[in-house]
Amino acid sequence: MQNRILRRHEVESQIGLSRSSTYQMMSDGDFPLPIKLGKRAVGWREQDLNEWLSNRVSSVRRRGKT
Repeated sequence: MQNRILRRHEVESQIGLSRSSTYQMMSDGDFPLPIKLGKRAVGWREQDLNEWLSNRVSSVRRRGKT
């Protein structure tokens, strides 16, 4: 499995949430933190996002809300 680094616009597209929602969830500890790529650039490991999405789907299914 290739471990790509996704930039913010790719993350927003993949998870369907806005920038502000993503950063609020990071602040709350409910979303993976990005890695620093440069002075003003961050990215997320694709594997971390896939795991986060999988866990979100699993938790919704456990509550019976597919």
